[in-house]
Amino acid sequence: PSISLFTTTIHPDSFEAIQLLISTDATAAKKLQQKIQTKCSNKISDWHDINSVIFDDVTGHITLLDLGAGGRIRKLPTEAFSKLPKLRTLNLGGTDLPINQIIAVLKTCPSLQHVYLGGNGMGGAGMKQLCEQVLMHNDTIEKLDVRFNDVGSIGCQALADVVLSSNNHESSCSRSSSPCNIRHLYLEGNDVGDLGAAALAEALSCFENCQIRELFLGANKIGSVGAKALAASLGDVASSKLEKLYLEGNSIGPEGAAAFEQALDQLYGATNGGEASLKKLFVDNNGIGKERSEALGRALRSDSMIGSIM
Repeated sequence: PSISLFTTTIHPDSFEAIQLLISTDATAAKKLQQKIQTKCSNKISDWHDINSVIFDDVTGHITLLDLGAGGRIRKLPTEAFSKLPKLRTLNLGGTDLPINQIIAVLKTCPSLQHVYLGGNGMGGAGMKQLCEQVLMHNDTIEKLDVRFNDVGSIGCQALADVVLSSNNHESSCSRSSSPCNIRHLYLEGNDVGDLGAAALAEALSCFENCQIRELFLGANKIGSVGAKALAASLGDVASSKLEKLYLEGNSIGPEGAAAFEQALDQLYGATNGGEASLKKLFVDNNGIGKERSEALGRALRSDSMIGSIM
């Protein structure tokens, strides 16, 4: 007879973690569609309609846990997350969980790749703590969502320091020995401003260390000064890894657009008609004007670039 490689029951450690979560916080229990302090099923089939948790078919370990956007979570038991060695995706967005608890949870999860922390009001100081205590020592997180957290330029500088401290390669940019593999960074609605944009631009310019492919900076009060810094960070075709840059709803204006136009011309000139790393640049609602927007689209060699007509 054939032997099935798939399990039908939740791994004992993951099952214990679930029990700890639903016995500690009513909001967490609700997200898992359970009643607080009640025993739940350990059969994976009974969880198929619950989108907030996904299990590995072979081991029964939890690989995704979504506790976000269900309301305020007052406390999460760190010991529950110590029982989730295969957790890849964690959503704590919109939970208002204190930064010290967020840090404690993230430190406990060794395999996290996708982390969603949007709308938690961590501020610049909280972002700095997150960077210094978690991100500076982490090489597994590839997607980080910290949108709408009011991190400001202080938080952006802390994020830039994480990249600049990476030892992904022998680099003149390195300041310590910690790797950083963040590839998708969501920073929308964080009051980044020109100072924050300049800090991020410095990180993007450190091509040996920076692994960022997608950078989301919409609605961040970035003006022409910040736009010029970001444009200058694009570098040359052989070095830059950035593929998509989202700048919707800022104030880069014609001057900022001209800086990107010039940088893109240089990038594509270096390819001798080939492709540059940057494929998408989104700049709608930036006060650029139709003429400059069309010129920027031509510089990007792309019909899909969204240009402002305001």
